[in-house]
Amino acid sequence: MENAQDLKASDLQFEEDIDEKDLYVVDTKFNWTYVITHEKEMLGPYFVKKER
Repeated sequence: MENAQDLKASDLQFEEDIDEKDLYVVDTKFNWTYVITHEKEMLGPYFVKKER
């Protein structure tokens, strides 16, 4: 996705079959990762940034 600087977590909602899907969003150089798991009540979302 290009020009995603205005992307918000609320924009990343599943519309169907949420119970069986995970979503991983990373930057082009894998410096950070944002994960929404299918275990909504128990786990996530997670954001991890690479140490420099």
